[in-house]
Amino acid sequence: MTGFGIFSAQRAFLRCFTTFSVSSLRQGMVFLHQGKYCEVVSFRQLKQGRGSSSIQLEYMDLMSRKVFTQNYPINSKVEKVDLERHNALVQYVDEDAKELIVSDHNFEDKSIDLSLIGQAHQFLSPGDEIQVYYHSDNIVKVTIPNHILSKAK
Repeated sequence: MTGFGIFSAQRAFLRCFTTFSVSSLRQGMVFLHQGKYCEVVSFRQLKQGRGSSSIQLEYMDLMSRKVFTQNYPINSKVEKVDLERHNALVQYVDEDAKELIVSDHNFEDKSIDLSLIGQAHQFLSPGDEIQVYYHSDNIVKVTIPNHILSKAK
């Protein structure tokens, strides 16, 4: 019976990281690049003359929020990350610690680094609902409702 538990634990681990062909990535997918979580911004297939084609991938590093462009060979692989999405309610912004305090679906307080949110944290008020994306208990991405983002612009 213990063998089944080990097998299911291995399957659960494999679901967290999936080796994926770069040509299968699409806009909005999250993958690991050099140990950092990145989100695909745009995707183009390039073909130059009689040579082999390549993939031009524009992606955003989710921690630093910087956008990078990189060319990959058509047969290269990346680690795709499957994220879990949870809704959370904003409690308050701690400017000194540079954290946003939210309560999750279990009413437990979680702290989110303000670098994941950017300048939009200034327009958040207590009670606003945001979406938090997790990967193995790490907060990877935070999305803010459009009506709050429109105030930021």
